[in-house]
Amino acid sequence: NYAYFKDPVMRFFNQRSCLAKDFDRDLKPGRISYPMQSTQVMMNLIDSHDTFRYLESCNGDISRLKMAVLFQMTYVGTPHIWYGDEVGMMGAHDPDCRRPFNWEYTEDSEKVALRDYYKQLIQIRKENSCLRTGSFETLLTDGMVYGYLRRDKNSSIAVIINNDTKRNKIKVPLNNNNVLDLLTGKEYSIEEGLLEVELNAMNGMILKFLN
Repeated sequence: NYAYFKDPVMRFFNQRSCLAKDFDRDLKPGRISYPMQSTQVMMNLIDSHDTFRYLESCNGDISRLKMAVLFQMTYVGTPHIWYGDEVGMMGAHDPDCRRPFNWEYTEDSEKVALRDYYKQLIQIRKENSCLRTGSFETLLTDGMVYGYLRRDKNSSIAVIINNDTKRNKIKVPLNNNNVLDLLTGKEYSIEEGLLEVELNAMNGMILKFLN
């Protein structure tokens, strides 16, 4: 899924050359051009054996990788992880992007934390069917802030991503009483159909609606 996933992701999260509204516009054709059964199994990649590694192309900025992976694990389609991305491997033109796996990553606390972040996101995706096969609805495109809703008959989750380099006060229209951020375990109240939160730079929330 180069045209409707990798390329837009690179522009928004990696190169930071477009706004959330442009990112949302570029994603949309990928959801409406094919049957839903096809979009749900599209191979959503951020790099591969044919490309620069994601971290190489953003000069090792792990915060940009984490934002892209947060989106990858909560968007429509099937996430593809090129081995070693989860421990922060670098690599340029093929064959540099195919370096041997870095088994010494456990000696670097930042790389271990990145691996644990991947594991947390994967677990969240596995435990919530709406992130795998649910519908998609855009909630917010405000500068570099992007929000969307994934929903099925079993669960509903709102994802808010602050892809900005500064802390932002965010207002998101949501219809429910309370939501739980699955990344932090913090619960938030929604008043009069509006969630108001402050989100740090290069950070995100995965908000599950509570009954």
